[in-house]
Amino acid sequence: MFRGLGFLPGQSESYATAVSADGCVVVGTAPYMKATTDDLAPGVITPYLYQAFRWTQGGGMVGLGFIPGMNDSRGVAVSADGSVVVGSCRDLAHNAGTTAPQAFRWTAAGGMVGCGVDSTSATGVTADGSVVFGNRVDSSFPVTENPPGPWPFRWTEGSGTTEFLGCAFVSGVSADGSVKAGVSASFFYGDAVRWSPTGEMTHLAHLRSQTYAGARAVSADGAVIVGTESDNRLGPSGWSEAFRWTEAGGVVGLGYLPGGLEQTQAFAVSADGSVIVGRGSVGYAPPGDGFSQAIYEAFIWTPEDGLRYLRDVLIAECGLDLTGWTLASATGVSADGRTIVGTGVNPEGNTEAWIAVIPEPATLSLLACAGAGVLIRRRRRY
Repeated sequence: MFRGLGFLPGQSESYATAVSADGCVVVGTAPYMKATTDDLAPGVITPYLYQAFRWTQGGGMVGLGFIPGMNDSRGVAVSADGSVVVGSCRDLAHNAGTTAPQAFRWTAAGGMVGCGVDSTSATGVTADGSVVFGNRVDSSFPVTENPPGPWPFRWTEGSGTTEFLGCAFVSGVSADGSVKAGVSASFFYGDAVRWSPTGEMTHLAHLRSQTYAGARAVSADGAVIVGTESDNRLGPSGWSEAFRWTEAGGVVGLGYLPGGLEQTQAFAVSADGSVIVGRGSVGYAPPGDGFSQAIYEAFIWTPEDGLRYLRDVLIAECGLDLTGWTLASATGVSADGRTIVGTGVNPEGNTEAWIAVIPEPATLSLLACAGAGVLIRRRRRY
């Protein structure tokens, strides 16, 4: 199955960021209204105001609203069963700057609830939805590292936020929250980091020396971490490579798309760490306004087949119809690795979130047999 997820009412743009472990709920962000100078604070420039969304097969795309007094929200992560959504919310209206951005936790019963002024953005949530993780960018606590902040936080409804040691961003967590991963903060370059169940933060090795590396996602048991390393250079001359880390194997680069540039980024990983999804650059569009725009294609990686174009897999091996679609990026994958979500360009030329479901292996075998039958029948005609 492949389909676009649609848009919020009256709009024509949407972005998927994550999918629940069971593959039934997609979360992301979409514009809900065009911004005007009357809507924004002085100095704030944005063509649209955005809203976090939650999508289901039966209910479609539904906006999740805002923390009271704010007007722009972004959906980032979701619990295993899709009942809890976390992300960030801010105020871009005339009192922007007096209301600090906050991380949020959303449930159907309670709506969107802020995680307090000690939070800025939520980037992860435990499988049961009870614990939220994220980053506090502007800390009022005594500065113990240079540069100051960010400070990763852990939030529960009862205790509020508590800070971790270390100056870093947290970007992914294991199912029970015992293992976290992210990137250290630095003026010049960053290291991918891992917090162990005991709270110790360690720096992962680099693929190449003196480069920027950041972890993005963690497998359910915390044994696999995925992320990206790069030279932090923009344009065709720069490089980036998706990586996979395990304690036994260390950091291993995933390579590049066939025929593409030396630029790949990993965004999500299945529960057992065997399926990784992301995007790779296949070229650059002609410069516009002085900048070259990268052209991306979504990828899927498995130990058996390595890095492949997701589009090719969905069409050739799964028999899905992607006519008119460009899959620019894959940003989420279900626990079993069979449901993948991302963002692309639809046949009408609009940026749209999408979902793809890879059939069970037995179903794939039937599809392969059916395809072989078609080829035999065609050959007999000639």
